[in-house]
Amino acid sequence: MEYLLEVKRAREAVQVQKQPRDGREYKTEQGNTVQFSLKSGPSSICHVNQDVKFVVQPGIVLGTDMSVAQASMLAEVKRGNPSDLYGNPETPLFICEEIANIRGVCTIGLDVSKLYQAKWEHVKEKPDRWVLLGKIKAHLYDPTVSGEYPDVSIRVELAKPDALPLQLEILRPLRAANKWQRSALYVDEFKKVGSIRLPSKFRIISDSSSGHYKVVSVYELVRFDSLDGDVELEMPIGTDVVDWRIGQAVKYSWQGRLPTEEELKKLAFQQGYLLPAESPRRRYSPWLFVPAIVFFAAAGYLYWKQRRK
Repeated sequence: MEYLLEVKRAREAVQVQKQPRDGREYKTEQGNTVQFSLKSGPSSICHVNQDVKFVVQPGIVLGTDMSVAQASMLAEVKRGNPSDLYGNPETPLFICEEIANIRGVCTIGLDVSKLYQAKWEHVKEKPDRWVLLGKIKAHLYDPTVSGEYPDVSIRVELAKPDALPLQLEILRPLRAANKWQRSALYVDEFKKVGSIRLPSKFRIISDSSSGHYKVVSVYELVRFDSLDGDVELEMPIGTDVVDWRIGQAVKYSWQGRLPTEEELKKLAFQQGYLLPAESPRRRYSPWLFVPAIVFFAAAGYLYWKQRRK
């Protein structure tokens, strides 16, 4: 599979747009154009800033001939923080994994010392590089694990003098003896753009001690430009949004701006999820039901008496 990543990074926000290179264009129900490929999936956008995380992508319905029969633009909004970029994404194979964890080291220049809240135990200095060795708590590397798991080992090699990543290896021991899973990044080429030196080609390799699988992904830099201004969220008008910022799934149609949390609470109330904040919950006493009980008892007695005549 092949796809293009457009990465925009400002001081307070990061946005990545993913498009399949072999995709075809389709119109969504809202009139937006999206791309879709059976090999590489749909086009999508992930946006993270100080307050929120957006994921925007089309919902695709395939016909019996495996062509796109229906497409609608969908988005999910959650509370976010740029520090989220240094850990694993919440959902595997999610667009946000392209800007998180070891991929993001090269695509947006993350500080490797912050990855997965690693605890660095040793630094080796060589003539052309620094080597960092550390440990990661299993639940910080993978929030889905439960129980006691061995710490994950992390090894980083940084080039001198600019500290650009050369290699990054994450080795995850499994509970079974001598069993492990590994993710590794290797930078193969650099390119100088003006006064800036950048990784221009790198590989991500995922494998395990069992030898049952080995996945190799290759990333190549196509173009590098300076960004004028801030990173503005690119969400098409009419996108169907599910917003989780107040702890409930509030649905609305995107009209060009993010509702405030107060507006979100009003929407949740209108959709039946919340009581209005200014109205206390009504308390009911069992004595309120006594008149009704007496009424039905009397009606039952009269009905029984009428049947006896």
